[in-house]
Amino acid sequence: FGFTPTAATAAAYGGMSTDYSCSYGSDVVALVAKNAATKLSDQGGVSLDIDGDGTVNPLVDGLLLWRAYSGARGAALTAGINFPSSATRQTPASIESYLRLCNVDLAP
Repeated sequence: FGFTPTAATAAAYGGMSTDYSCSYGSDVVALVAKNAATKLSDQGGVSLDIDGDGTVNPLVDGLLLWRAYSGARGAALTAGINFPSSATRQTPASIESYLRLCNVDLAP
């Protein structure tokens, strides 16, 4: 995607993290989820269960957070994600609405 791990981590967190030791995509997703959990818990304990399936899954919820923090909107936010059948939020509009409810900055 044109990012080095350090640049990807910094872009994903918008300066929230100083831990740039990760080197794989899964590390970036886990670190985004960790920082997002801290940020979201400060917003009244909202859930990291972004897709609403009752489970916090780094491969779905973490990826959605990473994409949102990286500026992905609309179809780019959900492209290629295999949502569980129990997910109540699967469309870009419903996910973006939930993230706004969580006070996640979705400014372009």
